[in-house]
Amino acid sequence: MRRLLEALEAMAYEGTRATLLRGTPWASGMFEGMRYEVVLIIPGPLAMSCADRLRRTLHEAEFAIGGYIVADAVVDDAYATHEAAIVTVSALVLRDA
Repeated sequence: MRRLLEALEAMAYEGTRATLLRGTPWASGMFEGMRYEVVLIIPGPLAMSCADRLRRTLHEAEFAIGGYIVADAVVDDAYATHEAAIVTVSALVLRDA
């Protein structure tokens, strides 16, 4: 889902790259969608600060993805390398009925 990746890149920091690791079908009695696992690579000296901000705010974020609702989005993991922060995000995306 390219629009989800673009939204996460914009929320993180300029130059962030998002890669979809996997998507798993998800359904309940009333909804269906996908649970996505995404890796963000946030570059630069402020990368971990951006990752920490994302960890604090992502669960409250509003996503504008036509035809879909992001029901849940959280940072699962974040760590630093010499040049970037690597952030793993899980997002539950439901079809908007």
